[in-house]
Amino acid sequence: MGIGAVVLTATQPMLAWQLYRHPDPSRPAAYHQAILIGLVLTFVFGAGVGALLSGLQPPDGEAVVPVLGWSLSGGDLRPAHFIGIHAEQVLPLLGFLVTRDFMHAKTLVWLAALGYAVLFVALVLWGLAGRL
Repeated sequence: MGIGAVVLTATQPMLAWQLYRHPDPSRPAAYHQAILIGLVLTFVFGAGVGALLSGLQPPDGEAVVPVLGWSLSGGDLRPAHFIGIHAEQVLPLLGFLVTRDFMHAKTLVWLAALGYAVLFVALVLWGLAGRL
């Protein structure tokens, strides 16, 4: 599974490059920007934490998030991995929504990407804090 996940995640930068080189002129610029940022962050964040996860087992016997099984006391990198691999859905959706109602949509997309990155780093640090 790990090899398949790496291969699938490794396609994200290539797809981002193709979309950068051949943009759809009928799409708003902020939406296009959100797609590109989402694809790049998915590769960087998803593959980065995925590599960390490959050698670690999630903590057992602690309070967990129902259904997902993520630890609530730290030491679990799965929430960061989840956030990392879903940047390619969250940021384009946000980009689509802000292009309809906001004048400074591109700025909002960058601010959202920054907030997304801060959330990701916080979850990684929280996950690693329980490991150190």
